Amino acid sequence: MNMMRNISNILHDGWRLIPLVAAAWVLTGCGNRYHFPPGDPGWHSPDYSIVLGVLRESISHPNQWTIRYARIATPDTYGGKFVLTPTRLLKGYATGELVEITGHPLPHAKNTAGTRYFTTSIRLWLGVGRSSYLTR
Repeated sequence: MNMMRNISNILHDGWRLIPLVAAAWVLTGCGNRYHFPPGDPGWHSPDYSIVLGVLRESISHPNQWTIRYARIATPDTYGGKFVLTPTRLLKGYATGELVEITGHPLPHAKNTAGTRYFTTSIRLWLGVGRSSYLTR
């Protein structure tokens, strides 16, 4: 009977250790991350109907969103970024997210932030090596 009580105590105490062991395992795994230098901010199809880039919401103009798809120094017809319209499609997105948009530039609709882009769809980029269905 005493032996059964000892086994029961060991099992009971062992269950308390599982979260600690799991936390230690997770924390040691986090040190194995690879740090790569940042690459180009994005890409676009030849006719700009598909654009992959980084979202930014303007601090000075709330609800004005831009997408940066090329570096500032990169020669580009539209300067490497667009001002997105309509903004209702951007609900739930955040500054800094990598997204893929479809639509078309509105070259005659410019403001100080850049050329407007009529957005028909937006998708969060799924990660390195995992493109959305549009660019497979």
